[in-house]
Amino acid sequence: MVVVVLIALFAKAKLPDLLENEEKLDAVNAQKDNVSMWSHSEFKYGVITLFFYVAAQVGVGAFFY
Repeated sequence: MVVVVLIALFAKAKLPDLLENEEKLDAVNAQKDNVSMWSHSEFKYGVITLFFYVAAQVGVGAFFY
C-alpha cells in the first residue's frame, strides 16, 4: 500500500524542463572544456580519500583473515 502511494506521489510531482536549461549549460560547459580534472581541489582530495579508504578496507580485511 505504501509503495502505491509513493508511486502516485512521484507520478504527480512536477519535474523541471530539462531542455530549457540545456542551452544555459552548453554555454557554461563550453568555457570549461579545456580545464583539467586535477585542477579541482575537490577531485584531488576525493582521490586521496578514496586511496586511504581502500587501504583501510584492505588493512582490516587482512587483520581478520
